[in-house]
Amino acid sequence: IIMTEEALEIFRCPVCLEYADDAVSTTCCHQVFCAACLDSLPFPRRCPICRSQGERVAYTRSVAIQRMLDQLEVDCPNCCNGGGGGGCGGGSSTSSSSSSSSPPKGIKRGELKKHLASCPKEASTCPSISCAWKGPREDMPRHLKAAHASILAARA
Repeated sequence: IIMTEEALEIFRCPVCLEYADDAVSTTCCHQVFCAACLDSLPFPRRCPICRSQGERVAYTRSVAIQRMLDQLEVDCPNCCNGGGGGGCGGGSSTSSSSSSSSPPKGIKRGELKKHLASCPKEASTCPSISCAWKGPREDMPRHLKAAHASILAARA
């Protein structure tokens, strides 16, 4: 089944306006939300859509919806939308375009956190508390060799 962008809109959380993360649906009007978005509502936690009466908006996990959302293909945020460009090598598609300005596509949304944990373009900071260096993970070895060579030599 191929879902259009228009059809996928029903899976956007009305609080954060993103596709629902840890998808839940309310028991009052069955609207899909992120669990964290509903949990962050100020007291009394009424449904943001139907304003149902009650002390707390009740919801149930939407496992089927979460599975569908986890299959969506997304771009690595470190390589797209001003995140550094050039691609990170992540993603599973085999695009015929080899342009370095075309970031990888095909990272499944459910695998994005795992990808970010090893993405070479992910923002990183120097482990030295006296160093303010920040840059992509792939540049860390070069930074350590250039800025902290004496420390590395002493530990070798």
